[in-house]
Amino acid sequence: MRFQPPNVVAMVRHPHQHPLELSYLNGFSYGIGMSMLSLLVPLYIIRLGFSLADMGLVVSSAAVFMIVLRLLGGAVSDRFGERVVLWFSFATLVGCALVFVVSETILPFIVAQVFNGMSRAVYWSAGQSYTSRSSEGDSHHTQGRLLSFESSGGILGVLIGGAVAEVAGFPAAFMAAAAVNVVGIITTLAQPALPRKDQVRSIRATLAPARRLLVQKSMGLGHYAAIMSAAHAALVGSLFAAFFVDIGYNDAAVSLVRTLHSVGVVLVAYPFGALLAIIGTRNMAVAGLVMIGAITALMTLTGDMPFAPGVFMLLGGVAFGSLRSLYPIVAAQNSTPQERGQAMAVVGLYWAVGMLITPFAFGLIGDAIGIRPTLYLFSGIAVSAALLTPLLAYWWREQPAVEGDPSPASA
Repeated sequence: MRFQPPNVVAMVRHPHQHPLELSYLNGFSYGIGMSMLSLLVPLYIIRLGFSLADMGLVVSSAAVFMIVLRLLGGAVSDRFGERVVLWFSFATLVGCALVFVVSETILPFIVAQVFNGMSRAVYWSAGQSYTSRSSEGDSHHTQGRLLSFESSGGILGVLIGGAVAEVAGFPAAFMAAAAVNVVGIITTLAQPALPRKDQVRSIRATLAPARRLLVQKSMGLGHYAAIMSAAHAALVGSLFAAFFVDIGYNDAAVSLVRTLHSVGVVLVAYPFGALLAIIGTRNMAVAGLVMIGAITALMTLTGDMPFAPGVFMLLGGVAFGSLRSLYPIVAAQNSTPQERGQAMAVVGLYWAVGMLITPFAFGLIGDAIGIRPTLYLFSGIAVSAALLTPLLAYWWREQPAVEGDPSPASA
């Protein structure tokens, strides 16, 4: 299916006739609000003088509810519709931003990040499910495009967040983040509800497929890609930020480098469906992991050179985008429309595990051995994961797609 830009006037007049386009707009809005907080939180903690371990603890605390609420969010999405979950996601980001406006101590920061984690726990499953069901059978294209819009919003959010923090201070920047997420609540109101056939009537019945999906072999590569892409994303939002501050970058410069990472995601996410059809799922995972490992090492090695960190962050975004686009596609291809929210929640649960473990663990390691050796360690882990991928993919051996998507070659 070829993507056709919507008629903007027609979409404004009759929004209910454009659910797919509105899902992209919703992702763009969430990308702005969430990326502002992802940039501001670690920078604020660093500027207040807290340790790397403290920063890792605050960043990791968001992942607690990302695990606890993930499956419930998928069940609510399948039972009551995705829009309820999307409204909740924006509202909790507003709460997160407002806590940071009024506090400068660790405990409130952890509470704020709990709100952040509640949002991220449920947003992705609902957003990915809504997009997938808006154009059933075309997930290998629509999921990459959704990520492209989310990342485009992320670019704008990072630029806004860094600029406001530099010019007006962090409280003003957090207030701006709260305002952006209020706008996100408004954009969600325009999305039409999507009907479901043979919908179960209880949350318990809606949750039933989760146990199977958690261990389903055909979902294995999606689970694996989710964990490893989350590990990279967690470090970009924590240890990478500390690395840039350590080599002398101010807040605006850090936001600019982070923006280049999002640009890389956009570059690969929009045409991802065509790339996946050529390369195949297994080889795409291998390539993404090798690139993440090599780029992390090269960025660490050349960090003091002008422009080098920006170049490698751009390439790192390309590598991350390939893994981040991959796992919701695997979930969509191996689930029915009635359980789509649960399938997205399950791969998201593996993402949450990566987000929970990585920042705190690597923050402790960073305090013990230094930032640069820790980044080299992660580089080695990513390359090792790439080398294991063909063996694991053989063990998981993809089954025929459930949703009718043309299944990409696995090799």
